[in-house]
Amino acid sequence: MGFNYATLPSVDVVIPAYNASRFIEETIQSVLDQTHLPRKIIIIDDGSMDNTVEIVKSFKSDLIELTSVENGGVSRARNIGIKASEADYIAFCDADDIWEPGKLEAQLRQLRRKPDAGVCYAGSQLIDDAGVEIENAIGVPYVRGHVFEDIVYYERPIYGSASSVVVEREILLQTESFDEKMQFSEDVDLWAHLALVTEFEYVSQPYVKIRVHASSATRNKSWDKDLKILLQHFYYLNKFADTHPIPSHMIRVHKNRIIRLFFNYPSKVMQILSFYRLLRHKSPHLANQMGYRNFPFFMLNIFGIIAREAFCCIRTRAVPFKRLQLLISEGTIFFSKSKKYNPDVEFVRKKR
Repeated sequence: MGFNYATLPSVDVVIPAYNASRFIEETIQSVLDQTHLPRKIIIIDDGSMDNTVEIVKSFKSDLIELTSVENGGVSRARNIGIKASEADYIAFCDADDIWEPGKLEAQLRQLRRKPDAGVCYAGSQLIDDAGVEIENAIGVPYVRGHVFEDIVYYERPIYGSASSVVVEREILLQTESFDEKMQFSEDVDLWAHLALVTEFEYVSQPYVKIRVHASSATRNKSWDKDLKILLQHFYYLNKFADTHPIPSHMIRVHKNRIIRLFFNYPSKVMQILSFYRLLRHKSPHLANQMGYRNFPFFMLNIFGIIAREAFCCIRTRAVPFKRLQLLISEGTIFFSKSKKYNPDVEFVRKKR
C-alpha cells in the first residue's frame, strides 16, 4: 500500500481477553500511552467469568471497542477482532502483555521505510507477574525480508509472539487469519502464511513486555498439554509439507521430539500407537516425509534413533578404549580406583 509521508497510517489494536482481570488494565493503559494512538482498541471478551468486562468498561476512552462472545479460544477471538478492523494496519496484543510507548510509532515508521514489507515485529523482554524484567530474557530480532524458510525450516523466532506484530490488513486478509482449530503455535502458523505473501521487517528495541506467569499458555506442563503442543506443531508444519518439503535436518529434529515426549512421560509408552494414529490423521504429508507410512516403520525408526543415541551416549560416557587401557595397566576398569585419580579434579568436573 502507499504511504502518506506526512502522517503515519491508521492502526487498530486487537486484544483477545479471557479471565484477564489481573493484568488487562495495565495492558490497555500501555496501548493508550502510545505516541501514535491507534484508531481503535478492539477488545474481544472471550466469555470471561471474572470482572474483565467491568475493568474494560471503566476506561472512559472513545478508542475502546468492546465485544463479548462465547468462549471459543484465542484464535477465534483474534479473528473476530480482525473482521471488526477497518484500519490500514492491525496490531495484536495479548491481555497480559505491555507495550512501551513508542512501539506502534517505531514499527509504522519502519514499514514506511520498507514498502515491500507488510509485517513488522519488535524486540521483546520477559517480565514476571509483578512486571519486573527477567534478567537475560530479551528477544532481539534478527530475521527480515523473505522469512518463510527461517520460520518453517529453521524455527527462527518472531520474537514477542502475537503481541509484537503489526501487519497490513489487506495482506492479512489474503490469508485465513488465525487457525481456530489451534490452541498452540497458532501465531507461528499465521506468520508462516504471511511470509509466503510478504516480507517481514523488525525494530530491534524491546518494545514488548511479555508476561510469564503461572497461567501462561506454555506453563503447567502435563502429558495432555505437551501432547497437544507437539501434535499442533506438526499440524501446522503439515500445511506446508506437501508444497514445501521439510529439510532432512528438521525431520531429525521432529523425530527426536517424539522420542523426547515419551522419555518425559515413560508411563505413557502404551499410548504410542494412538499417538501414531493421531499423527497420521492430523499431519499425513509430514508423517510421509518422516518415513512414517505405517506403524511398523514408525516403531523401527523410533527404536533406531533410540539405539543410535544410546550408543553415542555410552561411547561418550563409557570411553571403552580408555577403560581397556586402564584394565591392562592397573587391573581395573574404574577410573576412581586408578592411581592417577584425583578426587578434587573429579569434584570440579562434576560441578561443571
